[in-house]
Amino acid sequence: MTKNPMNVEEFRKLPEQGSLDPNRIRTMQNNIKSDFRDKRTVEQMVSDLKSGKLKPENIKAIAVAEINGKVYTLDHRRLVAHRLAGRPVSFKKATPQEIKKSLTNRKMTTKDDGQSIEIK
Repeated sequence: MTKNPMNVEEFRKLPEQGSLDPNRIRTMQNNIKSDFRDKRTVEQMVSDLKSGKLKPENIKAIAVAEINGKVYTLDHRRLVAHRLAGRPVSFKKATPQEIKKSLTNRKMTTKDDGQSIEIK
């Protein structure tokens, strides 16, 4: 669940990359698959983050973008895993090309303005 969503002014002040609270970033999608492409599950990543086996800084940064005046992730499973693990997430500001590709491929499916997301 998104808590105290980051506003555009805050986003614009962020560096190009860094670390942030995953609970403050909206999700574009209303649901995600439970498996990553490598067949690892979101639950496994959560467990590895909580145990320290996996460090947030060793995971590929999520892309974050300003879309329609709000701040969204383009990388939902990694964001959700960090939320559930209670760990900060590495981010990078998305390029215009990444934003365009994401909007074309995934579409904006959120039904509650990016506040919640379901794991299927």
